Amino acid sequence: AAKPYRLPASIEDKLRRELERFCDIGVMRHSSPSEWASPTFATPKKNHQIRVVSDFRQLNKQLKRKPFPLPKIQDILQRLGGFTYATSLDLNMGYYTIRLSPHASKLCSIVVPWGTYEYLRLPMGIMGAPDIFQEKMSKLMSDLEWVRTY
Repeated sequence: AAKPYRLPASIEDKLRRELERFCDIGVMRHSSPSEWASPTFATPKKNHQIRVVSDFRQLNKQLKRKPFPLPKIQDILQRLGGFTYATSLDLNMGYYTIRLSPHASKLCSIVVPWGTYEYLRLPMGIMGAPDIFQEKMSKLMSDLEWVRTY
């Protein structure tokens, strides 16, 4: 298992609160120490919030990617050409809508100075996460004629 990263006090408090919020909304849960635990830190965002960043490099070396074609925005716009109105939606915390299997949750565990957590939902930073998300959204929207996922 990886050792937790040292964190500045100002970031540690915010990260602790954010991870507890993730537990409250079902994105992750407290767990026992794991050989798969990846160190995690946080970076400040422009809106004074933080971005949780997990270093999944060691786990990603063990994963096999199942590619799903990611569309090019130019192709989407060309196929939709001639529209008068368009709407763009950004799914806030979109990856967290995708539930992990119990086995995947064990692999997607993180370690911080005060303990270990495991993701219950798809975290950013996992190899193949964009493919998984794109595939799920493409299937979800496939019956909608003028809707494209990107």
